[in-house]
Amino acid sequence: MRESRNRKATFHHQGSDRRREELSTAASVESPKTTPTLVLFSADKEVIAMVRGAVKAPWKIELCEDPAIGREALSRPSVRLVIVDDGAVDEEARGWLLDRIRKFVPQALLIYIASSHTEADERRARGYSAQYYTAKPLDQTRTSRVIESFIRTAAARDGDGTK
Repeated sequence: MRESRNRKATFHHQGSDRRREELSTAASVESPKTTPTLVLFSADKEVIAMVRGAVKAPWKIELCEDPAIGREALSRPSVRLVIVDDGAVDEEARGWLLDRIRKFVPQALLIYIASSHTEADERRARGYSAQYYTAKPLDQTRTSRVIESFIRTAAARDGDGTK
């Protein structure tokens, strides 16, 4: 049975004042388990708005402003794409987060957005198999197209025809 869903919920993690939002576009889905998910690690309003503009139903966006609470999001089998905006992640936690992403969702495509380009950040991102690396200031049109392309690629991998 297909149903239409439009949800917005806010969660609080124990010991953290930061919030994680689960954002969903209105979607017709078979079940919540099959809804493909994009996990976004960012606190940057412009990046969040750009991602929201690029993601269409039935995809769901799970926003994690604090990487410590992202483990729950990464444990879901529906995760197909992860975007890391390193401005939301302390320097010493960046490698840890990328390692967790590869450990928990090795099938997910990975986009890494650096606050400012450094060879070390690019090497680290590519070392953890980021398929796309970019640095701020973002070319939002290009980055949105990359996200849309990655969504099509993930859908093709799943064989579900979702665009």
